[in-house]
Amino acid sequence: MFGAIKGIEITSWLAFSSGFSMLLGPFGASAVLIYEAYKAPLAQPRNVIMMHFAGACSWCVIYDLFGTNWY
Repeated sequence: MFGAIKGIEITSWLAFSSGFSMLLGPFGASAVLIYEAYKAPLAQPRNVIMMHFAGACSWCVIYDLFGTNWY
């Protein structure tokens, strides 16, 4: 559990110092999967990388469709 906490701490510092606070959620979830459920199929490297890639692609599509204003 110590590794997951340190990973989330470092990622949160990077997210808030760079201004990308939305970076924290996906990496926090991945840290818990990788450090605590490392034998689970979703915690395997290929799945983690592909899910981050899919999330980034879907975010780009949503950003292109709606922009920064949701109203």
